[in-house]
Amino acid sequence: DWLDGHFASAQPEKLEQNMVRRVTGIAYRLDPARVATWLGTHEGEAYTSQAQSILTELWIEKDPEAAMDWVAASVPEEERLPMLRDAFTKWVTADFANASTWVEIAPTGAEYDPAFRAYALVLAQRDGQAAIPWAERILDEESRRTALTRVASSWYRRNAEAAENWLVLSELDEASREQVRSSLDRERVRPLQQP
Repeated sequence: DWLDGHFASAQPEKLEQNMVRRVTGIAYRLDPARVATWLGTHEGEAYTSQAQSILTELWIEKDPEAAMDWVAASVPEEERLPMLRDAFTKWVTADFANASTWVEIAPTGAEYDPAFRAYALVLAQRDGQAAIPWAERILDEESRRTALTRVASSWYRRNAEAAENWLVLSELDEASREQVRSSLDRERVRPLQQP
């Protein structure tokens, strides 16, 4: 309420942004859901976008499921996609088991594409074959192609034969397939280039 009254007076935009960022960083510790609700009532204001990002970054450490659900449901699309990607990447890196459980029950929808992409890319470092279905869940065609190419490249470097068997039947175009195949060549050249 104090912030609402403060913003009613004519304060410079920069001051508003700084104040909201700082208050968000402090208030989330007490009640992140309430901070999220307040930010929602000020959606579209220049001072809220950075605060939403800060809230997500902090909330993902405290209650990742609630943070992910809030971002997917409440943050405007142009800010949502990078925010979901960054938040889920942080979560899956810090707590692979619980992030895996969450993503496995997440509904298929464009708002979850960044989480599927992040999960596929992290999982590809462990098991390229298991990562493929996660990249395939991505609805946006270009994002799916990019994720599949990156996952397949990682898999190809570890097990070229198995990856090639998948690759020839995959939805990837020939240029993407060649990019995957050339990743093995780039990996072989890399040690020669190091001092």
